[in-house]
Amino acid sequence: MSLGLRKAIGSNKAADVEPHSLERNLRLAYEEVYFRKTRLYLDMITWESNNQPFQVLPNDT
Repeated sequence: MSLGLRKAIGSNKAADVEPHSLERNLRLAYEEVYFRKTRLYLDMITWESNNQPFQVLPNDT
């Protein structure tokens, strides 16, 4: 994805679209409330229940 963005948006500096920066920015842009509505979230909760004591997600506060 990083390489594709650099080719599509050639004016960006390489550091702006490095994988770790891109991943961080995507995480910051995606609110937790929306993630909790996804099938992925539900599957992760189910996996945690079936594979205790392992925990993937932080406890709710």
